[in-house]
Amino acid sequence: MFALTSRRLRGTARRVFGWQHLRPAQLSAMKAVMKGRDVLAVMPTGAGKSAVYQVPAVLLGGPVVVVSPLIALQRDQMQSLLGSGALRTAAVNSAQRKSDNETAWARISASSVDVVFLAPEQLAKPDVTDRLAAVRPRLLVVDEAHCVSSWGTTSGRTTCGCATRANGSATRRCSPSPRTRRPRYGGTSPNASA
Repeated sequence: MFALTSRRLRGTARRVFGWQHLRPAQLSAMKAVMKGRDVLAVMPTGAGKSAVYQVPAVLLGGPVVVVSPLIALQRDQMQSLLGSGALRTAAVNSAQRKSDNETAWARISASSVDVVFLAPEQLAKPDVTDRLAAVRPRLLVVDEAHCVSSWGTTSGRTTCGCATRANGSATRRCSPSPRTRRPRYGGTSPNASA
């Protein structure tokens, strides 16, 4: 199973994206994603964190939701994916006109999108979480997660709760588990009072 998954992931990376090699950390994280496990990938800039969700997105057969607080990064990733022809993308965020967001939702609902980029504040909107639940995302990715500390512990809990609610009817890769229903902090939250 592991060898087959590794071959599939490497072959997809080569065939679809033109990447001749995957780093061991990338491959390990991708295999965990494909097995439906929660993954925390902490890698230096330029180490290929985006590949960890992009290659599985080709294989998972359903939309991948990427929550990123950096709209400029969303745009860069969308342009890269569109330029490669690898995955169809859409973004929903406050920097776009309402009509652009509605067009994106229409494409998402019609299964014409492989990767959905959302700004975190979108997950606080019940209509967004309802729409996400309806399209049954296969994977939920939080990109640039180090920015979460700037949202504060209350905002972070709200965002995580909304993400869990949105994914409640999705496949097991997105299904909330007792471990992921509430955010847990390793040690003390930077905003916690003593």
